[in-house]
Amino acid sequence: MEIKEIGGFEPYPYQKEVEKEIFNNNFPLLIKSPTGSGKTEAVIFPFLSQFLQNKFFIAPRLIYVFPMRVLVNQEVKNKKYTLNLIKIKRIFYDNSDL
Repeated sequence: MEIKEIGGFEPYPYQKEVEKEIFNNNFPLLIKSPTGSGKTEAVIFPFLSQFLQNKFFIAPRLIYVFPMRVLVNQEVKNKKYTLNLIKIKRIFYDNSDL
């Protein structure tokens, strides 16, 4: 399943390339791209597509760390459509100050 089918947008060429590399098990990957250019989507959408295909070639779990709490909240809000599509009902994240 491609990024467009999951995210509902046409991916940038580099996102398609990252998706291809992930699906071909070519790790590790380093993504260098400007702020706001979709690096998170390039990684998260191939991971989430596993649930739709029921084939876990990456891993059944993902730990994704954001540098600021506001980015976590923004990402959860932005991904609600996708998470509903793959029937993830609950999201757990720690938004406390450590």
